[in-house]
Amino acid sequence: MKKPFNKNPVKFKKIELHKFLKEFDKLYKKRPIKNNIGGMQYPHMFAVYCILKKIKPSFVIESGIYKGQSTWLIEKILPKVKILSIDIDMSNLIYKSKKAKYSTIDFSKQDFKKLPKNTLAFFDDHQNALERVLQCRKFGIKNLIYEDNYVDGTGDCYSLKKILSNSGNIRKIKLKDIKKMIKKLLRETLKSYFNQNYVPKININELIWNLKLDNVSPNLNDKKVLLKNIISYQEFPPIFKTKLNRWGKNWNDDYFPTEKPILKEDKKDLFKTAFDEAMSYTWISFVKIRNLKK
Repeated sequence: MKKPFNKNPVKFKKIELHKFLKEFDKLYKKRPIKNNIGGMQYPHMFAVYCILKKIKPSFVIESGIYKGQSTWLIEKILPKVKILSIDIDMSNLIYKSKKAKYSTIDFSKQDFKKLPKNTLAFFDDHQNALERVLQCRKFGIKNLIYEDNYVDGTGDCYSLKKILSNSGNIRKIKLKDIKKMIKKLLRETLKSYFNQNYVPKININELIWNLKLDNVSPNLNDKKVLLKNIISYQEFPPIFKTKLNRWGKNWNDDYFPTEKPILKEDKKDLFKTAFDEAMSYTWISFVKIRNLKK
C-alpha cells in the first residue's frame, strides 16, 4: 500500500478541520453557481477555504477562473484581500466580483512588481505545474495552491503528482484533432488573406492542446528540479473517500494513494453535498517555494 507524498505540511488539527467544515458547509449553500461541473466543487472549494484561512494572504492571484466560483469564495473568506483573476478565455464567466481585477494575459506574462510578501498564487488552469512553480519563484511568490493535481494516466496536464512519480505526461494525438486544427488554421489564414484588417482568431493554447505539443516524456530530472525549488508540498485530504474515484476506478492506495479522509461515510447524511461531490477530488495541493530570490 502506497502513501501519498507530503513534505513539511501545514498543520491542521482535527478539531480545526471539523470547525472549518461546519463553517464552510453553511457558506457553500450560498454559492452563486450551483452547477459548477468542469470547475471546482465541494472538496477542493473546502481545501481552498482551509488553506486561505490558515495562510491569510493579502493578495491572491488566481489563474483559471472558469465561471467565477473561486473568486466568490476568495472574497468571502478574505473580505479585504486584493484579487487578480486571470483567464485567457472569459466567455464562461458568470460571477464577476467588484473587488477583483481581471486579465486575459497569461500568468507567466504578467507584470508583477512589488508584490506583498504573503501573496498566494492559485492555479486552476491545466498548465505545466513545474513551469508554474518556477514562474512563482521568479516573481517572488512563496505560496501556491495547485488544483489540477492528477495522477499518472489521468487528467490533461503535467501535474505535481505526475512530476513526483516521474511519469511524464503523454497524451495520444488523435487524427480528428489534427484535422480540426488544420481546418481552423486554413480558415483563419484565408480570412486574413482576403481581409488585411482581420485579426486571426488562433489561440496558441488551443493549438498546443489539440496537437499535444505539451507532452512530457517520463523522466527523473523534473522531480529533482521541483524538490530543489520547494520547501513544502501538501496534498489536502478529501472529506469523504468513496469506493470509486472520478474516473470510475477503485479508489485504492495502491494506485491512488490518498490522505486519510476527514470524515467517515457514516457522516454522509450530515454533509450530503460534500458526499455527493466527493468524486470530484483530485489531490489539490499547497506548495511553499524555497528560494524567493529572482
